[in-house]
Amino acid sequence: MKFTRERYLIWDESKNREDYFPYEGLYWNHIEAYRPWEHPETHINHLFNEWRKSREKGIEQVSARNNNTQTREFITYALSLLFSAIFWMNSCPVKLSFWQEELNNMKIQAMNAEERINFILSRPSGYHSFIQLAELFTEYEKLYYKALALQKLKKRV
Repeated sequence: MKFTRERYLIWDESKNREDYFPYEGLYWNHIEAYRPWEHPETHINHLFNEWRKSREKGIEQVSARNNNTQTREFITYALSLLFSAIFWMNSCPVKLSFWQEELNNMKIQAMNAEERINFILSRPSGYHSFIQLAELFTEYEKLYYKALALQKLKKRV
Protein backbone atom coordinates (compact mmCIF):
# COMPACT_ATOMS: atom_id res chain seq x y z
CA MET A 1 0.00 0.00 0.00
CA LYS A 2 1.46 3.34 -1.03
CA PHE A 3 1.70 6.10 1.58
CA THR A 4 0.57 9.21 -0.31
CA ARG A 5 -0.97 12.53 0.55
CA GLU A 6 -4.02 11.83 -1.63
CA ARG A 7 -4.96 8.76 0.42
CA TYR A 8 -5.14 10.84 3.59
CA LEU A 9 -6.93 14.02 2.54
CA ILE A 10 -10.13 12.64 4.03
CA TRP A 11 -10.90 10.32 6.95
CA ASP A 12 -11.21 6.64 6.21
CA GLU A 13 -11.62 4.16 9.08
CA SER A 14 -9.66 1.45 7.30
CA LYS A 15 -6.50 3.52 7.09
CA ASN A 16 -5.62 3.16 10.77
CA ARG A 17 -5.54 -0.61 10.25
CA GLU A 18 -3.17 -0.39 7.29
CA ASP A 19 -0.59 2.12 8.50
CA TYR A 20 0.44 3.27 11.94
CA PHE A 21 -0.16 7.00 12.46
CA PRO A 22 -0.63 7.88 8.78
CA TYR A 23 -2.12 11.32 9.40
CA GLU A 24 0.62 12.24 11.84
CA GLY A 25 3.32 11.08 9.42
CA LEU A 26 2.09 13.57 6.88
CA TYR A 27 1.52 16.29 9.48
CA TRP A 28 5.01 16.06 10.96
CA ASN A 29 6.46 16.19 7.43
CA HIS A 30 4.48 19.37 6.72
CA ILE A 31 2.25 17.72 4.13
CA GLU A 32 -1.37 18.85 4.13
CA ALA A 33 -3.77 16.03 5.04
CA TYR A 34 -6.80 15.38 7.19
CA ARG A 35 -6.25 15.97 10.93
CA PRO A 36 -8.44 13.63 13.01
CA TRP A 37 -7.18 15.11 16.30
CA GLU A 38 -8.99 18.33 15.34
CA HIS A 39 -12.29 16.37 15.37
CA PRO A 40 -11.83 13.88 18.23
CA GLU A 41 -15.56 13.53 18.87
CA THR A 42 -15.88 12.05 15.37
CA HIS A 43 -12.97 9.60 15.52
CA ILE A 44 -12.22 8.49 19.08
CA ASN A 45 -15.21 6.15 19.17
CA HIS A 46 -13.84 4.40 16.07
CA LEU A 47 -10.53 3.72 17.87
CA PHE A 48 -12.30 2.22 20.88
CA ASN A 49 -14.48 0.09 18.58
CA GLU A 50 -11.37 -1.15 16.76
CA TRP A 51 -9.89 -2.17 20.11
CA ARG A 52 -13.04 -4.04 21.11
CA LYS A 53 -13.11 -5.88 17.76
CA SER A 54 -9.46 -6.93 17.97
CA ARG A 55 -9.31 -7.67 21.72
CA GLU A 56 -10.55 -11.27 21.38
CA LYS A 57 -7.85 -12.02 18.83
CA GLY A 58 -5.31 -10.57 21.24
CA ILE A 59 -6.54 -12.68 24.13
CA GLU A 60 -6.15 -15.82 22.00
CA GLN A 61 -2.63 -14.89 20.91
CA VAL A 62 -1.43 -13.97 24.39
CA SER A 63 -3.04 -17.02 25.98
CA ALA A 64 -1.53 -19.40 23.40
CA ARG A 65 2.00 -18.19 24.28
CA ASN A 66 3.40 -20.00 21.29
CA ASN A 67 3.93 -17.18 18.83
CA ASN A 68 5.69 -14.17 20.30
CA THR A 69 5.95 -12.49 16.89
CA GLN A 70 2.18 -12.44 16.36
CA THR A 71 1.61 -11.31 19.93
CA ARG A 72 4.13 -8.47 19.54
CA GLU A 73 2.47 -7.43 16.27
CA PHE A 74 -0.91 -7.37 17.97
CA ILE A 75 0.38 -5.38 20.96
CA THR A 76 2.07 -2.93 18.58
CA TYR A 77 -1.17 -2.47 16.67
CA ALA A 78 -3.17 -2.06 19.90
CA LEU A 79 -0.65 0.45 21.26
CA SER A 80 -0.97 2.46 18.05
CA LEU A 81 -4.73 2.63 18.67
CA LEU A 82 -4.16 3.59 22.31
CA PHE A 83 -1.63 6.32 21.48
CA SER A 84 -3.96 7.68 18.80
CA ALA A 85 -6.88 7.73 21.26
CA ILE A 86 -4.84 9.41 24.01
CA PHE A 87 -3.35 12.09 21.80
CA TRP A 88 -6.49 12.74 19.74
CA MET A 89 -8.75 13.06 22.79
CA ASN A 90 -6.33 15.76 23.91
CA SER A 91 -6.60 17.39 20.44
CA CYS A 92 -2.97 16.63 19.56
CA PRO A 93 -1.30 14.63 16.81
CA VAL A 94 0.59 11.57 18.05
CA LYS A 95 4.19 12.41 18.80
CA LEU A 96 6.18 9.31 19.68
CA SER A 97 9.46 11.11 20.26
CA PHE A 98 9.34 12.25 23.88
CA TRP A 99 5.86 10.77 24.26
CA GLN A 100 6.32 10.61 28.04
CA GLU A 101 6.66 14.38 28.31
CA GLU A 102 3.72 14.91 25.98
CA LEU A 103 1.60 12.50 28.00
CA ASN A 104 2.42 14.18 31.30
CA ASN A 105 1.28 17.55 29.91
CA MET A 106 -2.09 16.29 28.70
CA LYS A 107 -5.36 17.33 30.28
CA ILE A 108 -6.97 13.89 29.93
CA GLN A 109 -4.75 11.15 31.30
CA ALA A 110 -5.06 7.91 33.22
CA MET A 111 -3.36 7.37 36.56
CA ASN A 112 0.26 6.20 36.15
CA ALA A 113 -0.19 5.96 32.37
CA GLU A 114 3.48 6.54 31.61
CA GLU A 115 4.67 3.74 33.90
CA ARG A 116 2.00 1.37 32.63
CA ILE A 117 2.80 2.02 28.96
CA ASN A 118 6.51 1.58 29.68
CA PHE A 119 5.68 -1.78 31.28
CA ILE A 120 3.81 -2.85 28.13
CA LEU A 121 6.65 -1.68 25.90
CA SER A 122 9.22 -3.58 27.96
CA ARG A 123 7.26 -6.87 27.76
CA PRO A 124 5.20 -6.66 24.54
CA SER A 125 4.42 -10.38 24.34
CA GLY A 126 3.48 -10.92 27.99
CA TYR A 127 0.05 -11.74 29.31
CA HIS A 128 0.28 -9.06 32.00
CA SER A 129 1.11 -6.47 29.35
CA PHE A 130 -2.06 -7.37 27.52
CA ILE A 131 -4.09 -7.05 30.72
CA GLN A 132 -2.51 -3.67 31.44
CA LEU A 133 -3.27 -2.54 27.88
CA ALA A 134 -6.91 -3.61 28.22
CA GLU A 135 -7.20 -1.71 31.50
CA LEU A 136 -5.73 1.42 29.93
CA PHE A 137 -8.25 1.26 27.10
CA THR A 138 -11.08 0.93 29.61
CA GLU A 139 -9.82 3.84 31.70
CA TYR A 140 -9.19 6.13 28.75
CA GLU A 141 -12.60 5.38 27.30
CA LYS A 142 -14.22 6.37 30.61
CA LEU A 143 -12.06 9.48 30.87
CA TYR A 144 -12.91 10.49 27.32
CA TYR A 145 -16.67 10.19 27.80
CA LYS A 146 -16.43 12.00 31.12
CA ALA A 147 -14.56 14.87 29.45
CA LEU A 148 -17.11 14.91 26.63
CA ALA A 149 -20.00 15.09 29.13
CA LEU A 150 -18.31 17.92 31.05
CA GLN A 151 -17.68 19.78 27.80
CA LYS A 152 -21.37 19.51 26.83
CA LEU A 153 -22.39 20.64 30.30
CA LYS A 154 -20.15 23.72 30.05
CA LYS A 155 -21.71 24.63 26.71
CA ARG A 156 -25.18 24.61 28.28
CA VAL A 157 -24.20 26.99 31.06
